[in-house]
Amino acid sequence: MCFFFISSLQTKRQSEAFFGAIYASGVGTSIEEKQYYIKAFTKTGFHGGLNYYRATRMNFDDDLEYIGKPYTVPSLMVVVEKDPILTPEFVAVFKDDLFEDMQNDSIEEGGHNVHTENPEGLNRVLDAYLTKFFAKNGVQKEA
Repeated sequence: MCFFFISSLQTKRQSEAFFGAIYASGVGTSIEEKQYYIKAFTKTGFHGGLNYYRATRMNFDDDLEYIGKPYTVPSLMVVVEKDPILTPEFVAVFKDDLFEDMQNDSIEEGGHNVHTENPEGLNRVLDAYLTKFFAKNGVQKEA
């Protein structure tokens, strides 16, 4: 996705075309939700969201002190087989030595927005991970 293109979406027609293409399958995003986003981004533009990418250099500089230091918090990597952005091949290059305690799981159905496209599948993966995590740490899951 080209963020320069996104920043140029200023009209309702441009926004409808963009969101219609991105969410063409309709899975996970209702017509009402699409219209909400179209209205919001037509009114305000993408400047707020794009500021994250504008700050990339500052964030990079702040993160330099962590180079070579593994993440120490328990982590879960969920790979979605049909994610067109974070493809399984792309995710495969993540080194296990970057994380002291990383679990891996995958979901076959869904894409980059799996939380809306396949919430049941994602919830199964998260529930299994959290159940195992809390059992290992002596915390019981409430019913």
